[in-house]
Formats: sequence, C-alpha cells, structure tokens
Amino acid sequence: MVKREGKIRELSHSVMKIRDHERLRISLDLHDIIVQNLLVIDSKCDKSMCLENEEYHDLITDIRKITDRVINAVREISSNLRPQELDRPLKESLQVFCSDFSVKNRIEVDFKCAGFENTWINEELEVTMFKIIHECLYNVIRHSGASKVTVRVIMAFPEFVIRIQDNGRGFNVSKVSEDKYKLGLRGLRDRVSLVEGEFDIKSSQGNGTSVIIKLPCRNRVKEFLRE
Repeated sequence: MVKREGKIRELSHSVMKIRDHERLRISLDLHDIIVQNLLVIDSKCDKSMCLENEEYHDLITDIRKITDRVINAVREISSNLRPQELDRPLKESLQVFCSDFSVKNRIEVDFKCAGFENTWINEELEVTMFKIIHECLYNVIRHSGASKVTVRVIMAFPEFVIRIQDNGRGFNVSKVSEDKYKLGLRGLRDRVSLVEGEFDIKSSQGNGTSVIIKLPCRNRVKEFLRE
C-alpha cells in the first residue's frame, strides 16, 4: 500500500512538472509567434495611415483597435500560463506580485520574507512557492471579503514556512468539503503534497482565515556568498 502511494505521488509529480513545462512552452510560443506577428500587422497598419483615402483610414483604425485587443488578450493568457514575475529572483518576484495584486484588487497586502536572501532555490520549489501564494491570494479575493491579507515567507532550515492570514469573513473548516472552497483548497493541498510539504488551515465565522504551509527545502536550496 505504501509502495503504491509512493508511485502515485511520483507519477503526480511527473505530471505536474510536464504540465508546468508545457505552460512555459505555450507561453513562449504565444509571445514569440502570435504577438510578434500581430505587432507586424499593427506596424503595417501604422504605415498605411499615410494613404490619403479616408475610407482606408477608418478601416485601418478599426483593424488596429482589434489587433491591440488581441495583443493584450494574448499577453494576459501568456502571463497566466507562466507569470512574468518568475523571471526575477524569488523574493523580488513575490514582492512585485503582491504589490501588483494589492493595486489591482484594492486590498492591502502586507508582504515580508526573510532568511533566503543569499540562497539559491531550485526551479521546482520556486514555482511551487509562487503558485501557492498566487492561489491563496486569489482565494482571499474570491471568498473572504477581506480588506487586508498578511503574507510571510520565512526560511527556517530545513523548511520554508509560508503564512497567509486575512481579516475576512472566515468559514467553518469542518464543512469545507460541502461548499465552494473545496476545489481551491484541494489544489493547494495537492501542490503542497507533491513536494512532501505540510498544509494547515484555521478559520471560523467572522474571524478570518490563516493558512500555514511548510515546504521541506533539503536538497532544494544552496547557500552562496555574495561576490
């Protein structure tokens, strides 16, 4: 039984890695192929505006508006597949994401991290940490009605501790399997379990929600000295 569960976990892990790799590939293809060609069309439309026929001007203006909308939509899809923030170091990525999230959703996000400024973290763990925080914050927006959320990310070897707490309406954790929170929490638990982490959630009506996640960092991090 234990051996079977180990194989299932290993298979799930492989599937998630393949899925993340495909998301990256599709994201790059969207940018390198579709967006670049749309920009060429937009450029040609710009040059065509020099023509004197007024009917052409109106037509080209309409085409440019449509092209701009498609470019923006493709860029948003590409960003959702692989957040651009991950092109930066993890600490900076999380800071940028939390700041942008706060502005976009009009909610106060108090973000702080500590303990891994001089630490290399492997890609799998970086992606996992980023997506966990991403999913938790969007769960806050979808369900909690909170005005403030606190995010803490701390490296306390041999594990990373992620604590996310909001001042929203809260809910009855024991009944979570019966309501709309089920799928969001299941996805979080699955992602955490794939890196052999621990997931704990505390909440009650009127008292907000607190999520604590511990991710083992052994063999996934390496300290280095600043040059």
